[in-house]
Amino acid sequence: MSLEDKIIIKPVLVSYEKAFWRQLPSEEELEKAKKGYWEELKHLMGDDVKVEEPFIISKISDFRKLLKELTLDIDALFVMRIYGGDHRRIAKLGLFGFPTIFYENPILYKDVIAYINQFGGNAFFINNKEELERFVRSLKAYRNIKRSIAIYFSSTGLPSFTIITGGWDIEKIRRKFGTEFVYVTIDQLFNEYEKSFGNDVDNIVDKLTSDAKEVKVNSEQLKKAVKLYLAMEKIRDRYEANMLSITCPEEIFYNKGVTPCLALVLFKDRGIPSSCEGDLSALLAMSFLMFTSNKSAFMGNLWSIDAEKGVFRITHDVFPLKFYGLDKESKGYCLYDFHDKGYGATTYVEVPKGEIVTLARMHFTFDKFLAFRAQVLKTYQGIACRETLDIKVENGVLLDKYLTEYGHHFSMIPGDYIKEIEYLAQIFKIKLETL
Repeated sequence: MSLEDKIIIKPVLVSYEKAFWRQLPSEEELEKAKKGYWEELKHLMGDDVKVEEPFIISKISDFRKLLKELTLDIDALFVMRIYGGDHRRIAKLGLFGFPTIFYENPILYKDVIAYINQFGGNAFFINNKEELERFVRSLKAYRNIKRSIAIYFSSTGLPSFTIITGGWDIEKIRRKFGTEFVYVTIDQLFNEYEKSFGNDVDNIVDKLTSDAKEVKVNSEQLKKAVKLYLAMEKIRDRYEANMLSITCPEEIFYNKGVTPCLALVLFKDRGIPSSCEGDLSALLAMSFLMFTSNKSAFMGNLWSIDAEKGVFRITHDVFPLKFYGLDKESKGYCLYDFHDKGYGATTYVEVPKGEIVTLARMHFTFDKFLAFRAQVLKTYQGIACRETLDIKVENGVLLDKYLTEYGHHFSMIPGDYIKEIEYLAQIFKIKLETL
């Protein structure tokens, strides 16, 4: 569920100072160049990006006019030097507070980028169209995260009582990432749960079971799990939230014989990052991954099987049905109860051996972020939680050390998204650590 379909780029063309043999063009030549660059940029950026009309800086007073055009809807500036150019003025653009793109021509731009980033700006050198596409994905994630509203379902407060590295400083999250939070008690959630949902429960259960490869949970448990999902959805819709976290180990869930596992899966499959156990660090990591990839993320406990050989295991009960893309059909999954306890509803999906995945976790200080690639070795059903994967990483000893610094809940998507995460970490000014 993307908040915005398109990001907005404002091109700025700078032709300001004579230098060496270069002469400044006439106004007519500048206007002709602007139209040409505008068409070129629209083609380069593609359909997912709205490229605004370029603004030309040809004299120092133009900066005042430009400031009137720079609205909060703009996601990034695309700066180009045409004809003559003054690096001091180009660098000024990068200090206006927007991520600033410099495309190709490393000889000219890297000097400017170094200056901008030293003095608090966010400038990026993009080398080719493929890198630009990855940067655009990062910008989409940036736009969605900073405009997000997250619901925290809990009656036990922060940090979560089962994952104390899950973060607790909501004000810091607001300051750094822009995400707003709404607190909802579990009692409030179950007040909604006790209400009637008409035929909606049966319709969702029928769809889930008809598409499943195997169903080993009875229909009453599925109905209770779906009813909890619809209760959460009513509250989510009330606040127009697009991120969720819930302290699911609370005793009330087991007393009522229902778990939120399936609900979290269904939300993630709609593009709504949703974390288990009230883990806000995992939620932010999940939002980084999901909003850059448009895929539904798995979240699980990560630990070493053989750190020297780089073999680790990740396991939980919330494997998404749209792991390979929100626009893909969810087929071939299995439905089970919770830990063979006869209640709750969980999912299992076979992940092919050799699959490349990206895993990530936000540190609970929200100042640094760990992300790395791995390769799937094997998928198991029923080891600890319903979904368990053995994965292989490049530097297992270092990862084992990081687990004692970050905690063990990691989010995971298929594919290699390290470059997108690198861009996103720089935009949010957090340190990226990897293997």
